[in-house]
Amino acid sequence: MSPDVEEFIAKLTDPKSAKRRSAAKRLRKLKDPDAGPALRLVLEHEVRDRRTWETQYQMIMALAECGDREALPLLWSLLERPLEPMVFTAIGDALVRLGHEGADDRTVVTKLLSTHSASMAETARSLCNGVLRAVAMLRLQLDDLTIAAILRYGASAEGQNSRFWIAAAAPGWDGAAVTAFLQSCAGDRLEDTRKAAEAALRKQYLKWDPL
Repeated sequence: MSPDVEEFIAKLTDPKSAKRRSAAKRLRKLKDPDAGPALRLVLEHEVRDRRTWETQYQMIMALAECGDREALPLLWSLLERPLEPMVFTAIGDALVRLGHEGADDRTVVTKLLSTHSASMAETARSLCNGVLRAVAMLRLQLDDLTIAAILRYGASAEGQNSRFWIAAAAPGWDGAAVTAFLQSCAGDRLEDTRKAAEAALRKQYLKWDPL
């Protein structure tokens, strides 16, 4: 374990949430698998206080970037907790990042997208947004059934806020339904969605920086 990783692991237990959050952000950038066990341990305590949701977000994203697949059971269990919506975004992103290697992408993505329901509208939309963000950032090549499920979600009322990430993920996808979806996004009210769709129609990936 490098000295830098040791230093930031030690700061994960600082009494101040801002210091813990800063340490998690640094570990997210370092991407060192050795940080996984410590991040898991502190996250289990951190999620008990909804007020520290920004810190929880960074800890979850750090686990994802560190490639800590042993965090998967913990992350799945957090879906049952009353957490802030942005924390669900991080969970969705992390579950895809950690689950796509050595697993069936279709199962991971479609299972998470199917969780949206009227009873958990905001948190479910946040979860799905995280899922699709990871699909875009990883430039995943998915099977036709999974792509069709993603496009259906993007066309639904619940999926409107995820259209940008779907468009950003789509340059490597083919088919008339993909083209039609991107053409509809090219007229979106949001500039980033229009930009992502226009690039995808040219089969061009753009670089995006998530929180």
